[in-house]
Amino acid sequence: MGDSHACGYAAELLHCVKQHFKVTGYVKPNAGLTELLNSVKEETSKLTKKKQLLCLVGLMTLRETCMEKNVTSIEKFLDATQHTNVILTDILLEI
Repeated sequence: MGDSHACGYAAELLHCVKQHFKVTGYVKPNAGLTELLNSVKEETSKLTKKKQLLCLVGLMTLRETCMEKNVTSIEKFLDATQHTNVILTDILLEI
């Protein structure tokens, strides 16, 4: 799950894990973190502890002007997804 920078990650991950896992990608271009997390609430509610949810966060998310809002969004998201395994990581891009 991620914004436009996550495009292609699901296909690459699927290639790496072969047929051992089912991989689904959710990409929402130009979405801020709060918008992205809010838009996947229904999908994540169906996940269990047997599932892994990888959230890729881009550099725009790390801007100081929206840091407090992003931290609040992450806290709410993690509270709502305690029934599954969440991996939250950032994407570092070359500038």
